[in-house]
Amino acid sequence: MKGTLKVYRQAVILFVTIIVLVFTTNIFFYWYNLKHVEENMKQQIEQSTDFAIQQLELQMSYVNQYCREILNRPELKVISYSDPYVRPWEYYAEINDLRYKLNSIKVANHFINDSMLFIRNKNMVLSADSGIIHLEDSDYQDLFESELEVSRLDFKLMNDKIYLFDFDPLYERSKALNQLDTVLCIEFEPEYFLSYISNYLNQNLVSISFLDDQNILASKLFGKENGIKKKNIEVITKRLEPTNQMLVFEFELEVYGYNFIFLSVLIGVCFIFAGIGIIYYVTCMNKLMHKPIKKIIKAFKNVEAGCYNVELTGHETEEFTYLYEAIGKMIARLDTSIKAQYEQKLALQQSEIKQYQLQINPHFLYNGFYNIQRMCTNQQYEKAILLSKRLASYYRYITRNGIYFVPIKEEIKHMEDYIDIQTIRFQDRIKINRLYTLQDLEDIKVPRLIFQPLLENIYEHAFQNLEDQGNIDIFLCLDEEWLKCSIEDSGTGMEDEQIDVLNSQLEADSGYVECTGILNVNKRLKLHYGKQSGLVYKKGEHGQGIRIEMKIDLKMKLLGGEE
Repeated sequence: MKGTLKVYRQAVILFVTIIVLVFTTNIFFYWYNLKHVEENMKQQIEQSTDFAIQQLELQMSYVNQYCREILNRPELKVISYSDPYVRPWEYYAEINDLRYKLNSIKVANHFINDSMLFIRNKNMVLSADSGIIHLEDSDYQDLFESELEVSRLDFKLMNDKIYLFDFDPLYERSKALNQLDTVLCIEFEPEYFLSYISNYLNQNLVSISFLDDQNILASKLFGKENGIKKKNIEVITKRLEPTNQMLVFEFELEVYGYNFIFLSVLIGVCFIFAGIGIIYYVTCMNKLMHKPIKKIIKAFKNVEAGCYNVELTGHETEEFTYLYEAIGKMIARLDTSIKAQYEQKLALQQSEIKQYQLQINPHFLYNGFYNIQRMCTNQQYEKAILLSKRLASYYRYITRNGIYFVPIKEEIKHMEDYIDIQTIRFQDRIKINRLYTLQDLEDIKVPRLIFQPLLENIYEHAFQNLEDQGNIDIFLCLDEEWLKCSIEDSGTGMEDEQIDVLNSQLEADSGYVECTGILNVNKRLKLHYGKQSGLVYKKGEHGQGIRIEMKIDLKMKLLGGEE
């Protein structure tokens, strides 16, 4: 019942998580799309304003070109200073030509009301519309007699009109209008001027303002309210070249969206029905699949833990009933096979150790008796007593039965008994270097007879042709969960090919390796501690002799126990 409730709880959590995730994703993409549309609109607005400014600057370049032509005409000076050699008809012909040029400026665009040329020496204004106008009889006297400072191609606001002034190119700095001899003035209609600019912009334009550094020269509002929109004002400022004035545009970003609430409710209803279907599906799957599979998983976990007494029963479908029976039979056969294999290996390794115990080398025993006799003859009674004790301890250790795992101190004691016996035999010609301390190796148990066979192999084969003093280095340490031992001799050694052959025989766990004790030790270590444990041959570190290394993985003891 608890497992079923857990599945239901997981299903509900999954369902709620999916709903929250979908709603959150929907909201995120909704707002992301709005921002994306906003950014696109801003880019379009920026491009449209740039295009509008380009078109306006193009028109202003035409006007500037005509202004340059008029102000640079040599006849303008003739008219301004009343050359006596100029005939009247030539004077008026030049006036008509200037008026034609002024009219060309006026008709360049519909937002230009008039273009005028003021000549102070003549005290007159030449207009494209009205022709020659005397200053004192016109409305332009306040304009041209004012102290307003202007620069070349400079816009100014006077009497609700926008005027563009230009004068002699020799004047580089701004001057007051009443100080200029010749002034070209173009009158703009503010509303038409701003309407002209708006023709190049989209329908979201709210207002345009035309201003200089101090004053607003002209402004116009544009208003449209269409559709469901998000109000957001975007302000763009552009500078008009070659003048120093600026245009400020205000746009209303219209972002059209869907009815998000309706869409969310519709998705919610769909997920409720989907949730009901999921719960029904989970209930069925829990009964038909989850419970039977859970039983099988539990059975395999028990087998993995070493418990083979597993029973699979239930009232599931025919397929799972067959599967239960097949798995039960398989586990039973596996249990029987493992027990048989265990008993076989245990009997084998016990028979091997007993066989090794019976392989008492008669020459070794005879040599011991001979050495005792020789010592007694030479009245070396203390050495004879010591050798007798070592032989008694040695044979008592290898012949006792019933104990397989012993404390490592006892195994080392047996190894040292064997070393003492061989030291007496070789009359101190072989030096033993013990590189270990027993304090570091307390509370460790190992199989019997794993060190002495290695030394026996060295004494019998490494020093057959010994002339000088020989050395045997014994190193023993505990490295975390590994017990490591190496025994190195200074004997004649072997070639690399011979060492490789010996190691391959040890790895294959077969063959004859000089002494049957070496193979016996290697097989027992792998049997009890796994394939990573065992023996390996290497060359000596000092360039001669052989070093045999032993590794025991203490956490991997498999068979044998501590009987």
